[in-house]
Amino acid sequence: MGTLGDVGITSLRKMLPIPNGALLFISNESLSEDRLTRSAVRDRYTASDYRYCVRSLSRSISGYPGTREALSTVRWLRNRTRRSDGMTTHKATDGGKDPSEIYENAKGPMSRLARRVFDRADPRRVIAARRANYRIWDREVRGIDGVEPVFSGLSDGVCPQYYTVIVDDPNDLGALQGIGAPWPPLPDEIRGSPEFETENYLATHLYTLPVHQGLDLKGMEAVERTDTS
Repeated sequence: MGTLGDVGITSLRKMLPIPNGALLFISNESLSEDRLTRSAVRDRYTASDYRYCVRSLSRSISGYPGTREALSTVRWLRNRTRRSDGMTTHKATDGGKDPSEIYENAKGPMSRLARRVFDRADPRRVIAARRANYRIWDREVRGIDGVEPVFSGLSDGVCPQYYTVIVDDPNDLGALQGIGAPWPPLPDEIRGSPEFETENYLATHLYTLPVHQGLDLKGMEAVERTDTS
């Protein structure tokens, strides 16, 4: 994205562990930054920043059985307390507003937390790490029967978000089934509907494998060798 036109855009949270934020890539020297509208960054940390940190921490430690059970108990108690207090959750409605107005109202400045993480990140190292992980998947997954990579290769300059494959049967992924995730998630309204045959097929046969920069390359290779041996 951003390699063909004068201006490209990328969502930072797809590549970095941050809650929000986006970047513009300018490839046309005749365009100056002053001519482009730039959203402000919040001048302080907010409750949303702290909640994001807590959720990230809970996800990191939830893999331990004892912690997972404790978190499940906390969620059960919280929901029970809400019900006993008469608290209910209502879906937000747009009140018949114009879609463009809803979109504009949803915009907001980049969080202070996102900017702080981005300022300390090295984009070149992130891209290099994700491309290296992508190539490992590409080298190893192509040898698994019933698993077909979506793309024939990785184009120059591209920073991949996932490594995507089409599987005849999720069980064909073997040991990788617990690592990969089906995509896209479907709303209940169209799940199983014959009118959305393609979407339902992809939701059960298209899998994404992670390539994020925090992965251990040796660990990934060990899993793949076990699966294909």
